[in-house]
Amino acid sequence: MYTDITSKLMGKKMETYTCPMHPKVRSKKLGKCPECGMGLTKA
Repeated sequence: MYTDITSKLMGKKMETYTCPMHPKVRSKKLGKCPECGMGLTKA
């Protein structure tokens, strides 16, 4: 997983998505939480 520092160094803005109920779940793609099935939202 890319950190904010890494993405700045690479010159890219990485969008991260997370689950509202499980903030530890992070993804680079929009989708569903693997733990509860809720839709991920932009972090």
